Amino acid sequence: MQQAGASELRLSAPDVGEGERAAVDAVLRRDQLSLGPELGAFEAALAGWVGARHAVAVASGTAALVLALQACELGPGDEVIVPSFTFPATVNAVALVGAQPVIVDVDAESWNLDLDAAAAAITAKTRALLPVDVLGLPAPRAPLRALTQRPDRPLALIEDAACALGASAEGVRCGGDSRLACFSFHPRKIITTGEGGAILTDDAVLAARLRRLRNHGRDDQGAFVDLGGNARLSELGAALGRVQLSRLDVMLAGRLALAARYRQRLGSSEALALQHVPPGISHNYQTFAVFLRRPGSRQAVIAGLAARGIQSGPATYAVHRQPPYAGQRAAVRGPLPVADRLAEQALALPLHHRLAMDDVDRVCDALLALVG
Repeated sequence: MQQAGASELRLSAPDVGEGERAAVDAVLRRDQLSLGPELGAFEAALAGWVGARHAVAVASGTAALVLALQACELGPGDEVIVPSFTFPATVNAVALVGAQPVIVDVDAESWNLDLDAAAAAITAKTRALLPVDVLGLPAPRAPLRALTQRPDRPLALIEDAACALGASAEGVRCGGDSRLACFSFHPRKIITTGEGGAILTDDAVLAARLRRLRNHGRDDQGAFVDLGGNARLSELGAALGRVQLSRLDVMLAGRLALAARYRQRLGSSEALALQHVPPGISHNYQTFAVFLRRPGSRQAVIAGLAARGIQSGPATYAVHRQPPYAGQRAAVRGPLPVADRLAEQALALPLHHRLAMDDVDRVCDALLALVG
């Protein structure tokens, strides 16, 4: 039971204001709710903010991943290497196009893809690498590109940057110099379009194909030249996203300040470990998570925080342990001890625009009291 007098601190909350409401209302007053001016304006603003040549907005982050895989012509008989410690959408997208996910372990400090495990998993059937910027921490781009640029048979590099808008690697914003980087605008992400996503690319041919694939394979002349479905982002979502994007710098600054307070308060606790941010990498803290060093303690900590009016939960999942991938649907290059430990002991804490510094201190005080 929540302690009397304690207001609830939510794990996450979207940052939506009057500007977004006015933009959505303006769309509702027009006749066009799909493939209209808001979509183009949002895509141009997104590409410009990130520093990419092209942005293709779609209906969800999962749709972004699926379309990126389809644009690379991946399907049955192809293997795609993915990390286990991620939201299942990453691996689901590979299975949905008929390719085989090859699930590998993650690094014990950054929690991102273990590059040595990925290299060891490459076979004659491997066609692509699908790293994840887990919780908003970018995977280092240069080593990933070196791994895919094989002289005998180059691999496609498709970046699951769903959580990483506003983060950067090696001085470049995520998606700014990518062949294919996929983002999500779910309400838990840095900006939201309600539901939605986007693919950022520096390749004009790929961008054109992605636009066809999201719209039933239809080209600019109205001919159906690809096998595509409906993955369009609505004008309402694009309008919402355009205003959100105009406030992104301010939103990021607030989030980073709160995350810095968390790190200051929790970084010296012997009961906890924090996600390591490597040199040259900038985290956006889409999720702030800690690792509970004592195995088996997470549920008691979640319950203890809830009793104090504080929401928390698993940081994310070990996909190789989920029922759809327990059989032949994926190849697990295991054991995967790091992903297993993180799935059981990593804890997400509240982080969003409604939090004040005093709220972060309240969370830290409660967590430190619970872990000893």
